[in-house]
Amino acid sequence: MDQEPITREYLREQLKEQAGELRADMKQQIDGLRTELRGDMKQQIDGLRTELRGEMHAMEGRLRGEMHVMEGRLRGEMKDMEGRLRGEMHAMEGRLLKEVGHALSVGIEQVGKMIGFVDDKYKELPTRTDGVRHDLDEHRDDWRIHKKPPQTPPKRPRAVRVGK
Repeated sequence: MDQEPITREYLREQLKEQAGELRADMKQQIDGLRTELRGDMKQQIDGLRTELRGEMHAMEGRLRGEMHVMEGRLRGEMKDMEGRLRGEMHAMEGRLLKEVGHALSVGIEQVGKMIGFVDDKYKELPTRTDGVRHDLDEHRDDWRIHKKPPQTPPKRPRAVRVGK
């Protein structure tokens, strides 16, 4: 049994060889794990994606339902507001008509007073004009009663002085 003694150099070479094999084996295992992890992660991501799409679709349906409910409420509130506004406008119209009617009555009353004042002032006018009417009737019947006013010769223009 001749065995040569084991040297450090031999051990180093053996360690290097085994380390290389170990590295290659570990690299192969890591690559396998990496491929396996990628596949698993891809499956998990695809599953999550499908699950998220389903949840988003369900959420979209819920949101659409809530929006529909809110739209109905909003339409109802708008209809109520329209009714209140119409009522307020109707009441305002009544008040305005009442005010316009009152102002018109006051105006008519004032015009009536003014007409009464004019009537009172000129009530005696026919008696005061009877004499003038009589004179005009006489003149119409006999225009020779009245003489024409004497005509005066036209005035000469004044001389304009120039110079001094």
